[in-house]
Amino acid sequence: MSDPPRPLLRVQELLREQRYRRSFLHDDRRQHARILAILGAAMTAVLVNDIRLLRDSAWLHVALLIRLAILVSSAVSALRLLKVERPAQHDRIVGTWLVLITASNLFAAMTRYPAGEYLGPLFGMAALCSVYYFAMRGRIAPRMAAGVLSSLAAVVLLFSPRAVITPVAKLTSSLAMLTLNLTGLFAARSFEEQRRKRWEAERHERLLRQQLALKVRELAAEKERAESLARVRTTFLAKMSHEFRTPMNAVIGLSDVVLSSPPQTPREEETWRYVHTMRDSARALLTLLNDILDLTKIDAQKLTLSTAPFDLRRLLSSIFELLQPVAKEQSVDFSLDRGPGVPEWVSGDEARLRQVLVNLLSNALKFTDKGSVRLKVAGQRAEAHEPPAYTVHFCVEDTGRGMSADVIARLFRPFEQADEETRVRYGGTGLGLAISRQIVQAMGGDIVVESQPGRGSSFAFTLQLPTASTPAPALRDAPPGHTRLLALLVVDDDPINRFVAETLLKRLGHRADFATTGEDAVAAVLRGAYDAVFMDMQMPGMSGIDATRQIKRQLAGKRQPYIVAMTASAYEEDRSACLAAGMDDFISKPVDVATLAAQLARIADERSRSSRA
Repeated sequence: MSDPPRPLLRVQELLREQRYRRSFLHDDRRQHARILAILGAAMTAVLVNDIRLLRDSAWLHVALLIRLAILVSSAVSALRLLKVERPAQHDRIVGTWLVLITASNLFAAMTRYPAGEYLGPLFGMAALCSVYYFAMRGRIAPRMAAGVLSSLAAVVLLFSPRAVITPVAKLTSSLAMLTLNLTGLFAARSFEEQRRKRWEAERHERLLRQQLALKVRELAAEKERAESLARVRTTFLAKMSHEFRTPMNAVIGLSDVVLSSPPQTPREEETWRYVHTMRDSARALLTLLNDILDLTKIDAQKLTLSTAPFDLRRLLSSIFELLQPVAKEQSVDFSLDRGPGVPEWVSGDEARLRQVLVNLLSNALKFTDKGSVRLKVAGQRAEAHEPPAYTVHFCVEDTGRGMSADVIARLFRPFEQADEETRVRYGGTGLGLAISRQIVQAMGGDIVVESQPGRGSSFAFTLQLPTASTPAPALRDAPPGHTRLLALLVVDDDPINRFVAETLLKRLGHRADFATTGEDAVAAVLRGAYDAVFMDMQMPGMSGIDATRQIKRQLAGKRQPYIVAMTASAYEEDRSACLAAGMDDFISKPVDVATLAAQLARIADERSRSSRA
């Protein structure tokens, strides 16, 4: 970038000078007004000395006129200074006063020349020079001119033929006046430079503060825009998730019903394969949707953990049983190595821990064509830890293709995969590991990877899991085989969801009544004694949460149904809101047959225990 033209630079300098002068104008004019008033008053005292020395001289009248002129000009200039608004006016008034007082003092000094009197004028001129240099502010040139002329007048008096003074004293006094002028000039320049530097620093600080304030406002606006976009994105994804889960609930739920009956004929076997493919594809789409929702929560720093007691050993066994058919299909040796120190009941987020382990094991099985995949879990009681806890180490080892160091370095980035061949051959979005690491970090650990190409990989992490007391039997999973029929009410405004729920419940041997609004649900519960109510959250009119509050309030102190949220809303905030409203459990759509069967078994077991109590 080229420098600005010289005229523009000159204009900028003038403007900066004006800003500098204006910033000190108020202080300078008050300072100078006081100085002028004091010097004018001092002239009154000098009049007494003039009358004494010039009593019989013709110079007396001249001296009196000069002193009177100084007094009047000082008073008028002081009053004018108090009213000035611009630096140029101030400079003109001060410059005019300096000219008048210097000329007046020169004439007054000359009235002493015939008498040879020098001592009074010498001290007077020295005092004036001190005022010019050390007390006055602003432009230095007029003050220096006034000081030099006053000093010359004093020196002239020193060398008067009638002055009674030795040559050495003359020389010493002259050098003293010269030194006073040089010292005063240096002090005046130093003061002005320091004041200007201080003003420049303060001005620079103000500019920086203004820029900082502007930047803060811009950042605040950007933050607000980003938060607004994040809210819009979250709302959009929540809405889309809800809308996606409703048709997937029908696809997965009805597919499970069809696949629960083994095929009897070749025609049925072919249809069975089609339905199986449909269900697997729907589950893959559901997994992708869940990953996107989790990634959105992580980006918005809203990933929350739901801490509750759970059976760690049972969790490990269920994960092993879930993935064993996959390993068998791929002819991979799959094993669970659970150490004796692994605790049973601990406190934590069971669903999130399951999500991490299933993701790591699924990846290990995916990338292991032959050999073995092993889940190793070891635990020991943490020393000096309050509350009491176990240190549990999880490690997933495989003998698959392995990874190089550069692949490991970008392994946990969202949407990253090892290479293009991996993406084409194995598919996937590259979100699972990124989400798993964020979950583990939220739990207080981190995933450590060790791998070599062609020699397999290991993914390990360590968690501190507080111990939990064994819960009451009613809160555990009920044993399979419960056949007691339950009085059920399904509340959902969507006819497809009602049809899926009716089909699944009928398959499990239960019949249910149905309501389409929150108001109808409240009325139905108050009319009949239901064992359980499966409640949707979002319905026209009264929502499922409001309906639950109404039921809890109106049946306070009476037998109440077991209310389970069965909704397409999948966020943790939705689960927390349902539980806070008084619901007893939460099932997210699409509804899994096994999950629904386990839920019904728990409800039946609890009702049986309640009836016996």
